[in-house]
Amino acid sequence: MSQAIIQFKHVSIYRGHRCIVQDFNRTVQRGTRVAITGPNGAGKTSLLRAIAGKLPVTQGHIQYFLNGSHEMTEPPKPYQLGWVDFHGADLVFHHPDAFYQQRYHASQTHGWVKVSDLLQEYALQHLGIQEDACNERLNLLCNHWYLFPSYLLERQVQQLSNGELKKLLILRALLPKPEILLLNAPFIGLDAASRKQFREMLQHIQAQGITIVMEVLPDETDDTLDDVITLQGQEHDFSGRSVFFQLSSPSWQLPKGTPLFEMRDVQVQYGRQPILKHIHWRVYPGERWFICGQNGSGKSTLLSLITTDHPQAYAQQVYWMGKRRGSGETIWDIKRQQAYVSPEMHYYLRTRQNCLTWLTDQVKNHLSDSNLNSSIQQEAFRHLQYWGLESYADQPVSQLSTGEQRLLLFIRALLIRAPLLILDEPCQGLDGMHRQQIRQMLENLSADPAFTLLYVTHDLQELPGCITHMLYLDKGEITYSGRYDPQLAERLFASQVIA
Repeated sequence: MSQAIIQFKHVSIYRGHRCIVQDFNRTVQRGTRVAITGPNGAGKTSLLRAIAGKLPVTQGHIQYFLNGSHEMTEPPKPYQLGWVDFHGADLVFHHPDAFYQQRYHASQTHGWVKVSDLLQEYALQHLGIQEDACNERLNLLCNHWYLFPSYLLERQVQQLSNGELKKLLILRALLPKPEILLLNAPFIGLDAASRKQFREMLQHIQAQGITIVMEVLPDETDDTLDDVITLQGQEHDFSGRSVFFQLSSPSWQLPKGTPLFEMRDVQVQYGRQPILKHIHWRVYPGERWFICGQNGSGKSTLLSLITTDHPQAYAQQVYWMGKRRGSGETIWDIKRQQAYVSPEMHYYLRTRQNCLTWLTDQVKNHLSDSNLNSSIQQEAFRHLQYWGLESYADQPVSQLSTGEQRLLLFIRALLIRAPLLILDEPCQGLDGMHRQQIRQMLENLSADPAFTLLYVTHDLQELPGCITHMLYLDKGEITYSGRYDPQLAERLFASQVIA
């Protein structure tokens, strides 16, 4: 006979003055795996945070039935509830020593980044678990539950792939033997093979009697779930909407036959671990590249050499507009010529500004022509209108949902109007409607012969139709570079899942 472990009674949740969840009623049964889903802005993360006690319930009540009790109990203690926010990857990015681009600075680790040390520090400071008890629990989770390879405990956190980092975050959440495991966006940023592995791991955790409640997008649900809670969001009608967009001025044009950027025999390694091996690659103006490969294949490192975020960028043969890096230009001279969106940028999106002011200030920092400043705010507001965010123009960025914040980063990249647009998983955390809008926007931009794009994704369905070329990385090596071939892309992605 099923037994309730969480019960929602007329729950309403507000973020600022916005009602995110209204009069919600539902029961979660003990030992089940439940998905909370819905469009961006529907309140998925807010509801999950309310269960965890991280966001207050404005009206109504959330009741808990813990320790196998049929009677209502007190809200869960830290050891009864495991919380993991994959949007923020908080084990790394919220550490006091963390900084943007840190993953590329392998020498600046200070000793806090060893996986086992981080787990023991967390267990002692937050859970009161002593070192011996922590090691005993890790041994169970790693060597008996097989949730995390034990050899990775001696590795530095920065060296973990995206999939390994997610497993580590779950490992940390399971240290206190929780009854409930709450997962915020567990599949975000994972390739097809890693998503399959991750689902199998969650099924194994559920088999140990732990109730799992997770926030996912509608297309991330499957028939192995015991229950799906669907929240209804605000409907957006994009039909008939248009927005003016123009690429950079003709001063960016290059002599015929000159690549926009080029890499010659680029090699990157951390200690003895090779990350990129003998990379030869040219991208010409007007080309639109799909960059793909499994988690940990070197895609983000490749992009970081182009954006100058990687400290080894100037030690390699990397050329920008015909000139080798280090020829007298500053980092900001290069960054003004590129617009970039990445998951890591969202991790560090920490501002108290409202949306319109933040967008305006961000774009001003990239423009060398001060005469354009007066029109930036009007153009930024037109973009907010196009994407259905105009009502949030005066709202703090922090009060937007995760998906809405990612849209804001995409709008920022469009407004910069750079010769090169780099989109590293731009649709992460976005629902199907907004993914389609991004695809349509990119296809509209491709009508300009100067539009140059680098696009990274693990989902072939989100790829825009304007892609002309493809680069596939496998363990730091280019295994394919050339014209985009949809059938080849499907075979490569299928081989990932089989592997």
